Amino acid sequence: MTNPELLTPPSGMRILVVSASGDLGRALLGQLAQFDLVVGAHGRSRLDALRVFESGHSATVKVFPSDLSDRAACHALVDDYVEWAGGIDAL
Repeated sequence: MTNPELLTPPSGMRILVVSASGDLGRALLGQLAQFDLVVGAHGRSRLDALRVFESGHSATVKVFPSDLSDRAACHALVDDYVEWAGGIDAL
């Protein structure tokens, strides 16, 4: 039997979901949006599908559009998320 406390992330946890616009990423985002979290949703395409999570959910969600094809863009994504969320607890 599963302990529900093990499945509930700590309130206020700051999580950046990379490639959230893909099927798996959107599914994860949908689960995280149910909790009192601070979630960054990175995507390069299908951003409208991510923006639906920015309101009407328990989590505070912000979409971070970016093309991560180079190292500088990767660093910029993390820096932008950390500046917005005040830190990062999980990626």
